[in-house]
Amino acid sequence: MIATHRTITERRGIAALIAREWADPALRGSHLMLVNTAVTAALGFAFWVVAARLLPVEAVGTGTATVAIVLTIAGLGQLNLYQSAGVLLARASGDGRAAAFRLWALAAGATLAVGAVVSAIVVTMDVLAVRTAIVPQTLPLLVTCAVAWTAFAVKDALLIARRRTALVPALNSGYAVLKIAALVGAVALLPATARPGEVPGGDAIVLATFAPIALVVPVAALVIALPRIAPPREPAVAVGTRRGDDARFLAADYIGVVALQSCTTLLPFIVFAWAGAEMAGVFAAAWAIVLVLDTLAHNAAVPLATELARTPERREELSHRVTARTLVVVAVGAAVLAIFAEPILALLGPTYAAQGAPVLQVFAAASILRAILILRLAGLRAARRTGRIALVEVTHAAAVLGIAAWAVPNGGALGMALAWAAGQVVALAVVIPLSGGRRGSTRAVTHGP
Repeated sequence: MIATHRTITERRGIAALIAREWADPALRGSHLMLVNTAVTAALGFAFWVVAARLLPVEAVGTGTATVAIVLTIAGLGQLNLYQSAGVLLARASGDGRAAAFRLWALAAGATLAVGAVVSAIVVTMDVLAVRTAIVPQTLPLLVTCAVAWTAFAVKDALLIARRRTALVPALNSGYAVLKIAALVGAVALLPATARPGEVPGGDAIVLATFAPIALVVPVAALVIALPRIAPPREPAVAVGTRRGDDARFLAADYIGVVALQSCTTLLPFIVFAWAGAEMAGVFAAAWAIVLVLDTLAHNAAVPLATELARTPERREELSHRVTARTLVVVAVGAAVLAIFAEPILALLGPTYAAQGAPVLQVFAAASILRAILILRLAGLRAARRTGRIALVEVTHAAAVLGIAAWAVPNGGALGMALAWAAGQVVALAVVIPLSGGRRGSTRAVTHGP
C-alpha cells in the first residue's frame, strides 16, 4: 500500500504553498495585514469620496487639520507601541495578558499627559484657535478623542502580539463602515458644515473619525483578555532586568516617535497653516490615498518585528521573504496611483483632480522608498536598536520639515509632497548602513504570548 500522507513541507502545489505560508506566524500575520490594508483602503477611499461630495473642499481641509492635531497628540502618547508592543511582549511572563493591558494603560496615560501639555499651550498662547476649531472650550473633547484613538491604534499591535491577527481586519473594516455612516449622519445633524456661501468647519469629519471607536475597542479588549491555549512560560530574562531594558527601549524610541509624528501625522495641519484650507483639502485627499501604501508597509513590519523578536535566528530568511512580498505589492500600487492619479482624484471632484494629481504622483513614487525604510526600521526595532531608529527618524524629520519650510509656502500641497519624497531619500541614506550588518540582530528574546 502506497502511503498518501505527506507533511506540509513535503506537499507541493498552490494548496501546499498556502499551507506553508499560513503555518508561519510572521508570513500569516503579513498576509492578514495585507487583507486588512486592502479592505480598509477601499472603505477609506469611499469615506473620502463621500466627504468630498457632501462637504466643500475647505471643510475637508479644516476637518482634516483638526484631526491631524488630535492624531499627533495620540501618536506622541502611543509611545510607538503599534510598532513595539510585539517586541516588548515577546519577553512578557505568563501568557502576556496582564502585560498587554499594562501597555494599553501606559499609552492611554501618556496620551492624556501629552494632551494636557498641548492644552496648556493652546490656552496660554492661543496658537491654534485662530484658524481651526481647536479652542479652550473644545480641548477636553479633543483630548478624549486622542486617548480613544490611542486605544484604537494600539489594539492592532496587541492583537498581533497575542497572535490574534485575524481579528484585526474584521475590527478595522467594521470601524471603516461605521465611519462612513457616522459622516453621513454628522452632515445631516450639522448642516452648517455644508452650508454654501461661507467657509465651513470640519466638525462632521472629526465626529465621524472618532465616534465609531467606542464600539470597536471594547470588542478588542474582550479578545485580548481571552487566555491562550498554550501554557504560560517564564522568560529567561529576570523581571527587574526586563523592565529596565524595556524602559530604556521606550525612552530611546520616543525620540524617534516625536520626530516621526512631526513629519507624517502633522503634515495636513502644516499645509493648512502654511498654504490655507483649500490647499490642505487637496493635500488631505492625496495623502489619505497614498497612506494606503504606507499603512501596507507598516502592517507588514509589525508582525515581522514581532516574530524577529521571538526568533532572531530567522532574521535573514524572514526579512527577505516579507520585504520581497511587501515591495511587490507596494510597487504595483504605486504604479497604479501614478498612472491613474487624475481619474482617481476626479471621483472626489474637479478641484482635487486638477490640483492633486501631481501631488499623488510624487507621493506614489516616494512610497516605494518609504516601504524599504519602514521594513529596515522593523529589523532594528526587533533587535532593540531604538537609538539607531531615533537617529534615522530625527534626520528624516529634519529633512522633510526643513525642505517644507521653503516648499510649502511657495508650492502648496505639491511642495509638501516633494519635501516628503526628499525626506525618504535622506532617511534611507542613513538607515541602510545602520541596518545592513548582523551585529546585534540576534539578541536572544525568549518566549511570549
